[in-house]
Amino acid sequence: MITEKYIKAVAEGKAEDMLKKQAEIASRHYSGGTGRLLASMSTAPVMHGKRLTVSYPLYIRFLDLSRTATGKRKKNYHQIYNRYTYGYLFSGIYVRLCQGISGIVRQTISRIFTTGPA
Repeated sequence: MITEKYIKAVAEGKAEDMLKKQAEIASRHYSGGTGRLLASMSTAPVMHGKRLTVSYPLYIRFLDLSRTATGKRKKNYHQIYNRYTYGYLFSGIYVRLCQGISGIVRQTISRIFTTGPA
């Protein structure tokens, strides 16, 4: 059975993977600054009930914009937020939880055929 412990482990594991990837991008492309961005990537994600919390500086979302407020293209543009947030958290967690559910179904079916219905 999928437990809260399993769900927490999957969610926090994928969030940590995402933060590692974002820290790699930040250190390679966005390292000249105050260091708040890299410092925020080193904090651990926290799961409270059904909510996963990852702390970021507010301006990280604006780093994903390929154009400035005036419409000019940025010279230093590398996706760091949206692409990885939705890719790692939504897809990664969803796929791992579906694998867990299908594993439970397979185990139940094999148990029914080997020992008979409970």
